[in-house]
Order: sequence, then C-alpha cells, then structure tokens
Amino acid sequence: SNSAASMASRPIRIVLVDELDRCARSAGAEGDPVALARRRSATFWNRKIVQVSSPTLKGLSRIEDAYKRSSRKQYWIPCHSCGEMQTLEFKQVRWPENRPEEAQYHCRECDIAWTDADRIKALAFGEWRAEQEVPGVEGFMLSGLYSPWSMIGEAAREFVVAKQNPLTLQGFVNTFLCQTWSDPGTEEEIPYEYLFSRREDSISDHELVAPEGTALVT
Repeated sequence: SNSAASMASRPIRIVLVDELDRCARSAGAEGDPVALARRRSATFWNRKIVQVSSPTLKGLSRIEDAYKRSSRKQYWIPCHSCGEMQTLEFKQVRWPENRPEEAQYHCRECDIAWTDADRIKALAFGEWRAEQEVPGVEGFMLSGLYSPWSMIGEAAREFVVAKQNPLTLQGFVNTFLCQTWSDPGTEEEIPYEYLFSRREDSISDHELVAPEGTALVT
C-alpha cells in the first residue's frame, strides 16, 4: 500500500484490501492507496472490491467509516432455550468473582447460560440482518464471540488481564470485540454554559500591557 508503482502497474478486476486500518495513508506521493486500487478496477463491469480489517481508533478508523456506508449486517443467532434471536455482546458474558475461566454467555432475553457447545451449535441456525439498504455495498461485522475457535472462558480471562493497561485493553477491544477504541475522557465535553458564564465585557477590564514587539493579541 505504500508503493504507487505497484498499485498502478496493471488493471485488476478483484481488489482485496486486508487490514485496511493499517494500510499506508498515502502511496508515496500518489495519495490514498485504496483509491488508487479502486481506479485500477474501473474498466471491469463485474469488478469486486473487498475491504477487511480490525478497527482502530474511533473517528479515524477507515473500516468503521466504510462499514457505516454499507448495509451494516450483523449475524443473529437463536437461544437454544427460548429461541430469541440476538447478536452476541460482551456485556452478556458473566463469570464467578475471580474465576473468569468459568465465564458463560447469557441469553439477553431469558438469561439462561450457554455453554460453548450451545453457542457454536447456534451459529448454524443464524442469519445476517441488514440495518440499512445500500445497493451494491454489503458490510458485515463479527466479533470473536462468534468464533468456534475462541472459548468464552478464555476470552473473559484475556479481558481481565487486558483491562489492567489501556494499551492491552485497546488491543482486546479492537481485535476481539471488533469495536473502535476511544480513550476514557476524550469524549467528555465542557458544557458551553460554563464557558459562557466566564465571558467578560472587554479586554480593557484586565488593563493588559503587551510587551514591546507584540504583533497580535487574541
């Protein structure tokens, strides 16, 4: 993704961009490498463009932006007990105090605990559901909770270790939960009323004297 010459070397019908969020922002001096790759497929009426990635930072993640502009499909699976269709969310994972290795997933409707076997079996009866219709642009999102190779107890134990450090927690959120990361406190806003209440009539109230050589006071 950082070589403009390679990306512009030939026409391509199928464009596969793996780990989009980790691609170079610019292919040398040629600009966005993904845009370059898309242009190389322009001559094919049956072109296919696939972008895949774990997300990174909220507001900066390119895969998050692409997903928002797609059909935004998620995989819904049924509870083996009550039949309620649901997407898997980490908040439904629970474990006894200090024993994360015994964690189980709980149905969000009837609260029954699922074994890993229950969860994996339910995958065969699931279905993709779109949040919006975007002709020609399909988007899919899956977290590690759906993986038949990841056990819930292992995931809970990894979370308990990861949450001790913001960097390792970010890795868990990005790569296992497949969610963007935002640092705690970065989304806090100061109420405008507080700033507005501190306004003053004029700078003359302070009787400021700018030092010699000052060009501009703001």
